[in-house]
This record gives sequence, C-alpha cells and structure tokens, in this order.
Amino acid sequence: MGSWDVALSKHEEVGERLARTSETESLGVNPQSRGDVAFQYLASAVWPFLEAEQIGTPVSRQEEDNILGYGPEGY
Repeated sequence: MGSWDVALSKHEEVGERLARTSETESLGVNPQSRGDVAFQYLASAVWPFLEAEQIGTPVSRQEEDNILGYGPEGY
C-alpha cells in the first residue's frame, strides 16, 4: 500500500467490487468473453508447462496451505 491508500472494510470492499462490476457491464464487456480469454491464457501459457504427473492430480491440503502461506497455526 502507498502512503495514500486506505484499508477498506469488508462492506466497503464489496461495494467497490460491485461498482467495478457495474462499470464493466456498462462498457459492454461480456463475462463469457472474459472466461474465454482466461481459458485461452491457461491453455497457452500455463497448462503446457505442467508435468504429466501433475495433470488431474488434486492439490493436497498440505500443498494448498503451503501455497497460501499458512503455517502450523493456520495463519
């Protein structure tokens, strides 16, 4: 955060996200096309780099906690 950034409450954060969603919809951005763009990105820039044994293997709880940075105390 910069010196001018202010932490928002959860209520304010939800309001901000709803406002951004409304702005996006008013610009005529199709949510389906955003999904298509995300899929194309994954198909071209992420999935080709996965090792064969990783495909179809779910992430374990321990791996998920490590990725999210959770420690033994849960935070």
